Amino acid sequence: MTKIISIDGGGIKGIVGATILNALETKLQKPIYKCTDIITGTSTGGLIACGLTAPNEEGEPKWNTADVMATYETMGNDVFSSSFWHKVKTLWGLIGPKYPLEGLEKVMLDKIGDTKLTEALIQVVISTYDLHQRRPVVFSSKDHSEGHLRMVDLCLGTSSVPTYFPTVKVDCSHTSYNLIDGGIFAVNPALCAFAIAKKKKQNETVEIVSIGNGNFNKSLPYEKTKSWGLLQWGSPAVEVIIDGIGDAIDHQTKVLCEADGGRYVRLQFDIPEKLSNMDNADSKNIKTLKQITLDYLSKKPKEFQDALDILK
Repeated sequence: MTKIISIDGGGIKGIVGATILNALETKLQKPIYKCTDIITGTSTGGLIACGLTAPNEEGEPKWNTADVMATYETMGNDVFSSSFWHKVKTLWGLIGPKYPLEGLEKVMLDKIGDTKLTEALIQVVISTYDLHQRRPVVFSSKDHSEGHLRMVDLCLGTSSVPTYFPTVKVDCSHTSYNLIDGGIFAVNPALCAFAIAKKKKQNETVEIVSIGNGNFNKSLPYEKTKSWGLLQWGSPAVEVIIDGIGDAIDHQTKVLCEADGGRYVRLQFDIPEKLSNMDNADSKNIKTLKQITLDYLSKKPKEFQDALDILK
């Protein structure tokens, strides 16, 4: 049997996933990496996956789930900020990325240093998209042909949300990638890890705990959208596509997993629009996201227990 923990994208809303993981770890009474065979993440989920599996000198993770929570509570102003000159140069994000990547890079270097992907304590799977070849690229710590790649570089690549951050160049032994956020095809990366697990061990069942970072779907009524053109569809189109992809992956992974004799548990809940922005690093916003996550877990004991049953 192969166990997988999957963590969605969502920017600063990663505090939701971190809070859920901390609650699981507290109940299991052992480091979360010891409860699973694979941790997979997209965007902010990729940061968490790498943080929880990058080893220190004693062979234990540099981060535990409490550290991850604390980092999300403080890193927002470093990651989602830009100088006045950057704002002017990009016309406040109109003709360039809204934020530079230096802030995120600094945070990740401070937390995991130059750790190589293949040094991960367990298998880590990171989803990205390569603009050079125009195809999804899923990096696995078990793929030794890419063993020289640093976790930090892949974290930057999987987090590079178009319009928010610049694209990321990563040089591999056989090619050069121009990476952006893997959320454009796998905001929920569970299916990516499922495919990798089944390819390696076709006869083994797979059990997955899939963790979301809060869901907000804004209703778009017919009377509003019937006459929309390119200008009106710009931002909503991206949101609709990503929402659709996420819902489809959730359904497909559950069906495939259960048809094969495994289990699939999804820990996800709806959040209000005012909490839905991925770059709202206000301390009050982060505190509220954390609290409503704890409230959700207290109201959904069955889903939480199902997740614990898979991971114990």
